[in-house]
Amino acid sequence: MQEGVCSLGYAVSQAGAKKLLYEVGMKDVGEAFDLLLRYYCEGEKGRAAGRQCLTTQPGLFQHHRTAGPDSAMSDIGDHRDGWRDTPMTDMIRWSVRLNAETLLEGRKEMVDQYPDGVEGEEEEGEATEKVLS
Repeated sequence: MQEGVCSLGYAVSQAGAKKLLYEVGMKDVGEAFDLLLRYYCEGEKGRAAGRQCLTTQPGLFQHHRTAGPDSAMSDIGDHRDGWRDTPMTDMIRWSVRLNAETLLEGRKEMVDQYPDGVEGEEEEGEATEKVLS
């Protein structure tokens, strides 16, 4: 992994947690946590080199964007004065947030943010209902 940002989810071993705690928590903490994780993984800004940090592509966790003002997307950046009509989870096909009620009720009709289909059949990014078997 290189140049990672946004600490959406991660797992570490107990030995890795000890190293992470020391390298991120005991050295210069003048940056945001996600950047400190990046420096830990890449051995930058006074952090020890040689870490093995792995990721998946596409990611398993992503930002969820609720319906409402774009300014609510983050408390660390300017995200315009626009309005989002439809909630979405960036780059996640079957979002748990968008399908929470379906999952809790044991139904199988899932909101699919990136449905399969013939090109041109559906608008890009248009969520559809799909029954998972």
